[in-house]
Amino acid sequence: MKLKSLLIKEDLIPGGKGDKMSVEDIALKHNLPIDFIQTQLDIGIIIEREHVGQRDDLASEISRDHLTENGFYYIKLIKSGIVDEKEAIDLYNKTLKNYKLNKTEGKINMKKSELETLIENKVRAILTENTDITVLEKHVTDLNTKKAGIMKTFVHDFKNEKDRDKKMKLRDKHIQVMKEIDKELSTANEKYQDAVKMMKTDEE
Repeated sequence: MKLKSLLIKEDLIPGGKGDKMSVEDIALKHNLPIDFIQTQLDIGIIIEREHVGQRDDLASEISRDHLTENGFYYIKLIKSGIVDEKEAIDLYNKTLKNYKLNKTEGKINMKKSELETLIENKVRAILTENTDITVLEKHVTDLNTKKAGIMKTFVHDFKNEKDRDKKMKLRDKHIQVMKEIDKELSTANEKYQDAVKMMKTDEE
């Protein structure tokens, strides 16, 4: 870039405004098309390499910070004449040059269906946060193993107990424990099946 000091003081560590913001999040924030933001992100990575070398992860972080603040950041930057990276300018000319920059930022509206899908995916991501299918599946397996172990212990203790009253107490206690395990297992199974269905829906 012609003015190297303009972007050099960027946050290269966690804490920027774009931290944990995906392209979809940024598009939703500014009410802009996803591909509009994605292309600007691609352009931004090319531009920010001047400051971070080939560390595209850091270049992406810087770009997302800028785009989180301004959904037209890299379009404005290129139009200002500051950018001199040919690859970035060429990409802009091929993809975003025909987008008209409105007076009110974010006035380029995405189609209703695209916005609804984006919101739906975001809600789904929040609902399924920290519900990794592998973890859920392991929890179900562990509960089944625990249940089998409790049953085995009960059978052993029941057979070896000679006192009838104590046998009945063992039985009653076992029934209560098994009810609690079955309840927990049912909940775990339900969560696992929901996660599997959601994953299949996403793949479709």
